[in-house]
Amino acid sequence: MKVKLSGSVCRVEREPNDPRFRSESQLLHRIKIALNKQGFDLIKKRMWKDGHLVSEHVQYLRAKSPKSPCLAIWNERYQIEDAGERFNTVGKIELQAVQL
Repeated sequence: MKVKLSGSVCRVEREPNDPRFRSESQLLHRIKIALNKQGFDLIKKRMWKDGHLVSEHVQYLRAKSPKSPCLAIWNERYQIEDAGERFNTVGKIELQAVQL
């Protein structure tokens, strides 16, 4: 899996040996692992637990510590499609990223 963070977009592309994902949660977990290997310090969490006014099911990646640079990555099309299913069919996906 190739994960590249540029500006306000996190681009993820499939590689030949990548598994299929049953859900967006599994995809976000693999993206978190790939980005943490690149030097980020991210965790996967449900947005509503951080006080965001969204559905209880929406998950995102965010910086673990408030002292580190603020970063949040999520599927901005969560109401329309599951990112894991789209990644399985298309082979690539773009997620929204915000760096402060």
